[in-house]
Order: sequence, then C-alpha cells, then structure tokens
Amino acid sequence: VRTDPDTISPFIREKLLISINSSLGHREKHVSEAVALTDTVISSIQSEYKNSLVSRDEIIETTQKVLKNFDHTAAVHYSAYHKTI
Repeated sequence: VRTDPDTISPFIREKLLISINSSLGHREKHVSEAVALTDTVISSIQSEYKNSLVSRDEIIETTQKVLKNFDHTAAVHYSAYHKTI
C-alpha cells in the first residue's frame, strides 16, 4: 500500500476489517457482515487494480463504495474517519 509518494507499507487485512467493523457497530450482525464486506473490498481492489501496488486513497474509495451499497450510515461513519488526500 502506498501511503504517500515515498512510503510503501504491507496491506493488513485485519486493519481494514477493524475499520469496517467499527463503521457497522449499529448493526446486530456487524462482525460477520464486516468479514464479508472486507472480502468484497479486497476482491474489488484485486479486480480493479491489476498491479500489486495500491494507494491508501484507492483502498478508502473502494471501501466507501462497497459500504455505500450496503449501508448508508456505515458509509457515512467510515468516510468521516477515513479522508482521502
């Protein structure tokens, strides 16, 4: 994951899962839904961005799209804490 022009960090699935789960806290089955949505985000990233290097902003934008299609409140919550540059 490119976090800025000079920094590359490994992608950590669990970090994405935790951020999605915190956005779904208002839902009864938020943990299982967060796991499924994390898989959806990763799948979308892999199909949309063929190269192995993805920016932080691309991950955020993809996650926002997936959440918006699933639960508007979760998307708003996620977007409030994850700003793109």
